[in-house]
Amino acid sequence: MIRSPHFTLALALSAVVAACTTTAAPSPSPSPDGDAVVVQRTAQPCVPGEVTLPIGAFDMTSSEGGGRACAVGNVLDEDGKFAAIASAGSATHELAGRAVNGCIGVEFGDDILLSSFIMKMRPTHGACGHSCTPGVETGCGTGWKVAIFVGPTLEELEFLQQLSLTTEDVFEYRVAVFKSNRARYAVICREPTPETGDDVEIDALAGFCQVQ
Repeated sequence: MIRSPHFTLALALSAVVAACTTTAAPSPSPSPDGDAVVVQRTAQPCVPGEVTLPIGAFDMTSSEGGGRACAVGNVLDEDGKFAAIASAGSATHELAGRAVNGCIGVEFGDDILLSSFIMKMRPTHGACGHSCTPGVETGCGTGWKVAIFVGPTLEELEFLQQLSLTTEDVFEYRVAVFKSNRARYAVICREPTPETGDDVEIDALAGFCQVQ
């Protein structure tokens, strides 16, 4: 679980460091890259090493299909309300040259540089209208893998790593992000195999910042 008391909208910080940002009250805003933004929030300063929240959430699944994402805005807060990334059958789409299914992206503040990416999530037997297949070797209870991408813009995303979920319960996963990634955006996608396996529910996405 995300243990930091700062991973809430009630975040109150006394120090002001311009190197990275956390977030404040929601306000609607268009995406800088044309993708659907569920909500965008005003950036506020934070201390490096403290949890910082994304300012916007995006459905990064291709408009031509290949996967499904739903309730995307639920990744912005740790509140027990889940977004999901799911299979859409045998179809896939590519992100940064890698085949994926449903994807959700988050944007951090202008001065952000991620040092790690936090994902609070769990596998699920079905989401976004897709259901796993029971009684087969690659059906329900299999899969449990996500692909993670980061970058300074949505056009410059790079594949960071594949991550395997390790429990059926909600769990907090953290992955290191390199300074060379210049990561202000992060995207998490369901891996496409097996298509008959479980999907992934996400309670919250966040990160830790570092000095640029």
